Amino acid sequence: MKILSLAFSLGGGGGRVLAGIVRGTPRFRHEVGIVQEDPVYHTGADAVLAEAGVPVHRINPENSSAWIRKLRPDLVIYHWWPLKSGEFAADSLKGAPAILISHSTAPVPVGFDFYVSVSRFGLEYMKHIPSSQIEVIHNGIDADSLGVVPAPHDGFIIGRVSSLEAKKIPRDHIRFLDSINIPGCRFILAGEGSRRAELMEEARKLGESKFSFPGRMDNEKVRELIRTFDVSCYVTDTHLESLSISLLEKMAAGVPIVAEPRGGIPEQVFHGENGFLSDDLKKIRYYCELLYREPRLREELSENSQRIIRQQFSLGRMITHYVELFQRIVHENTFFNRLRNRWGRPKNHVQYHQGDART
Repeated sequence: MKILSLAFSLGGGGGRVLAGIVRGTPRFRHEVGIVQEDPVYHTGADAVLAEAGVPVHRINPENSSAWIRKLRPDLVIYHWWPLKSGEFAADSLKGAPAILISHSTAPVPVGFDFYVSVSRFGLEYMKHIPSSQIEVIHNGIDADSLGVVPAPHDGFIIGRVSSLEAKKIPRDHIRFLDSINIPGCRFILAGEGSRRAELMEEARKLGESKFSFPGRMDNEKVRELIRTFDVSCYVTDTHLESLSISLLEKMAAGVPIVAEPRGGIPEQVFHGENGFLSDDLKKIRYYCELLYREPRLREELSENSQRIIRQQFSLGRMITHYVELFQRIVHENTFFNRLRNRWGRPKNHVQYHQGDART
């Protein structure tokens, strides 16, 4: 099977999932088309693709139809994120069945043969799509490659690795962290984005040396860093996560998560089991302080986090579900396309995978 994967860039969660699918399916022939390189949200996906010997092409979505027809893929996978420009229209992908994988919390475009939401929460943005064309497949990670043994360190560290764009992190986040009453606590906010300079200036005004901003880091350094976290506190401004790979990586490293129950986060962080969830900042502060005072509780949540990754969010489980979907879609396109066009798709329900036992 020849698979063409399309994305605006190889950055962010979409780039990681794309690279994970390619890495986990070496029996398929892969090619990748991107609109542009992403210097800010670099995730190492390009290195994964290079190691696998997968060609990566820079293409213009407006002129992509002829190029895709010439490539003659058996299947097109579009890792979608809403953009003002640079999107691939369904009409430009004709010639092979096309699957749109939504990594966003925005209404998906119509016209694709099949849709994947990476969380049940994401189904809210697919209500205009027939349920027979939708499947839920949670993101998965290769926990064995993350170095999941916590690293020894001094003091207590509350850390975060994410984009520091305005929509992702509140303007007053430094003052909130400063209000957490933990003796000798250090706060690490790694990542790039438009709000980083503002956050650094706020920390400087407070005269606090307990804040550090490592900036953009390659995958290996990120793995080393998150192993030093005692807790990860994830609060956003307006952004809704569909399903956060960054949080999955912290879970794999045994880091308890304290976050808001927004978007798809409650599908990966289970209150009292591998972390704590609250819409109230006072309670979020309380849970961070509780995990400092109760090391046995922190250890229990850490073990639960790693178990949940192995059981529900492993790369192997994700790949199994995608392979089954790819083979089914290609099979239907090859043998039943005329019949389906004449009689219509069978009516069935949305299929769920991985975290489907939880509500």
